Amino acid sequence: MEAAGGHLFRGEEARLGTPSGDRRTPAGPLPAGADAMIPNRTLLLFGQGERNAFVAAVLLAMPVAVLELVSVFVGAVHAGPPLTGKLRNRAGPGSIPGPRHRRVGYNERDEVKMGRPYHLAIVAGEHSGDTHGGNLVKAFAGLAPGSRWFGAGGPVLASAGAEVIVPMEELAVVGIAEVLTHLPHLWREMGRLKAALRERRPHALVLVDFPDFNFRLARYAKGLGIPVVYYITPQVWAWRQRRTRFLKANVDRALVIFPFEETFLRGYGVNATFVGHPLVDTAHPGSSLDQFLSRQTLDPRALRIALLPGSRSSEVRRNLPPLMEAAGLIVRSHPGAVVMVPWASGLPEHLKALGANSPVRWVPAEYADVLGHAHAAAVASGTATLEAALMSVPQVIVYRLKPLSYAIGKRLVRLSHVGLPNVVLGEAAIPELIQAEFTGERVAEEVNRLLADMNGAKARAEVLATRIKTALGQGNASSRAASELLRCLEGWRAEPQA
Repeated sequence: MEAAGGHLFRGEEARLGTPSGDRRTPAGPLPAGADAMIPNRTLLLFGQGERNAFVAAVLLAMPVAVLELVSVFVGAVHAGPPLTGKLRNRAGPGSIPGPRHRRVGYNERDEVKMGRPYHLAIVAGEHSGDTHGGNLVKAFAGLAPGSRWFGAGGPVLASAGAEVIVPMEELAVVGIAEVLTHLPHLWREMGRLKAALRERRPHALVLVDFPDFNFRLARYAKGLGIPVVYYITPQVWAWRQRRTRFLKANVDRALVIFPFEETFLRGYGVNATFVGHPLVDTAHPGSSLDQFLSRQTLDPRALRIALLPGSRSSEVRRNLPPLMEAAGLIVRSHPGAVVMVPWASGLPEHLKALGANSPVRWVPAEYADVLGHAHAAAVASGTATLEAALMSVPQVIVYRLKPLSYAIGKRLVRLSHVGLPNVVLGEAAIPELIQAEFTGERVAEEVNRLLADMNGAKARAEVLATRIKTALGQGNASSRAASELLRCLEGWRAEPQA
């Protein structure tokens, strides 16, 4: 879950129903008001982990056009077909299960007190998962001092004190050819984690996003009798709803980051708890405005515009040309304006040639500052749009796919809103320019409109930020997730084996 998120199509309303072929008897209607908790006719694609190697390997038999389409859907802050108008969840008979190997009888409303040390495993396969997992480990240390963690992750988890036995870089493979080349290596790393679970027998396995890898570990841990906690679940309400069956069978507690996810998953019998969205805590500039202006040698009086084409090469190739055209038009309307493009780490430098003659400043390693200190922004659809909204940055949401992918996507995905802020709010609060509407002229028009009334645009953005923060839990997601994890562990430890 990094800067670029998943991507969506707009279209007509569709309905969420029981997964195709599911002949289970409904457990009854959802609680009153449940429909209102799901954004109406919208879809969010959220999850860097969904582009994991195993997805691509399975999809090799699909036609190229469909394969490209799905790779776009599952590529980035999280994938798929449709979330829709009325939520029609159905669950199997019976109550939401606890761990299958033991009874869970603790009261979830009990206050979490200081717990005893635990030995835990955690797996995060990409940068955003490493950040959110690391923050969870840090928060848990305050509740259960002396607890030990091991698993897969990166520098944030390591700095939090976790023993990283599989670096996340070993799991980050993107692209069909790369997947085929690295499959033996990926299976080897999977084997290392399975062996560690088997030998160390942790009190629980905590999985962070990255579903197509983590699902296999969840099933394996379940077979060992190790409880499984899933933090930041895949968006099964939007893509591959059949996976709710897997979550119900193999995940003892799902800690979800959107409020409507709890209602949706519980409707399918998954033991889910909303803990808040971690971006509410982390979406802010990395330094003050004065420090940023000094580093970039910018005139404080100059207008600052941020253009975010995405963080993956494929989307940058499609999104950057119209953004570069817009840059020229904006500067023509506002001489002296500074147009900045934060350049994601790992992007090939040769892609900058797409904007060689444009009046832009390429800014590496300052993504949050470029966005957070902008007077206005044009942002590629994904998690970055939610970050911009949380930082009260006036923006327009943009995105472009290959024509064939878009044509197929319109048939597979029917929704009204694309950008995450609009999804969360359930309304078109921020303008969206998708596909044919995404032109340099239209982007410049929207950005110039924001700049023409900067005070009004900023005030509206601040109101939206407050509404979104309220919807997403007002912060402290890592602390709430840690508290919920401790509740689960104390309850499982207190209950006798079945």
